[in-house]
Amino acid sequence: MKYLLLILCIISLSFPVNADHDLDIYSFEDLFVYDKFGESITRIFNIVTLRDEDELEIVGQISTLADKNVDAYSHYKNYLIVLIWNRIEVFDLSNPKCPIRVKLYQLKEHKSWPGYGRIVKNGNKFYILSTKTTSELIVYDEITNWKRKDIERTNELHEKTLIESSFPPFNYKDSFVVKETDKFLYEIFCRREKVGKYMWSNKKYLRKIRKKDRKVSSELLLGEVIETGGD
Repeated sequence: MKYLLLILCIISLSFPVNADHDLDIYSFEDLFVYDKFGESITRIFNIVTLRDEDELEIVGQISTLADKNVDAYSHYKNYLIVLIWNRIEVFDLSNPKCPIRVKLYQLKEHKSWPGYGRIVKNGNKFYILSTKTTSELIVYDEITNWKRKDIERTNELHEKTLIESSFPPFNYKDSFVVKETDKFLYEIFCRREKVGKYMWSNKKYLRKIRKKDRKVSSELLLGEVIETGGD
């Protein structure tokens, strides 16, 4: 028995394990959004403005009682569309300091499909694809006219869940630019450092970089993932 435990211990140290998968990120226009669990089961969506005249800071927040991780983000104009397991929530971010939930759709579950949660845009239609739900959301300029319906999960639709998301997730290690203006680059940056034997800290930042001299003008810590394993 003791040899079995030793073997399991060695195996667990041989492969990296990421903790804290409960945070993800998204950006559109001059807005950046990241979510995390708050106290109890509340999920908090933090809104940051990407404007040259602003420092990087949380300007608005809104919460949901959904106790699952975010599967996918998308947007239409100033509306943020969020897929969380078996529900769609839509937020009006026209005033980032005062975000408002304007729609909530409860989705019908079907048999499980492998893959990842995705929201795929096709004109004014959004295909809502999670491992257990398949819906079509038709959007219009007037949100009261939005319509959602359950649709059949075809193989063609399912293939879209197997490709990488168009916006890199929080656990993506490399830096990438989310917005560029004449004066600044707004990028996601991961700072990695060893914090103990077989343990590394991966801190993810949103940074505002001045293009003329590449200096960081402002930065905001989004979250941290503790990675264990390896040597």
